[in-house]
Amino acid sequence: MNSHVDFQQRLLQTLKGLDLEEPEVRVVPGDQFKYLGIVVSRSFEGMDEAERQELVWERVLRTLDRDDQAQIEFIYTDTPSEIAH
Repeated sequence: MNSHVDFQQRLLQTLKGLDLEEPEVRVVPGDQFKYLGIVVSRSFEGMDEAERQELVWERVLRTLDRDDQAQIEFIYTDTPSEIAH
């Protein structure tokens, strides 16, 4: 099984194709041997959660293979101001 650091690199490479301003991508272990993704970008300002999720998941589903997709428990999409609280 790949480490969460390896998975983090794959997710970062996947999201590089999106026009996100200074994205910060982290991956941490979740439940059931899955990963939680955390994507922070100023580009999410003014977008509701559904728009953010659609943007990120559309890219993930088009780019990552099914095995990698199955390893994702959830992807948080936050702005820098949201994580500062």
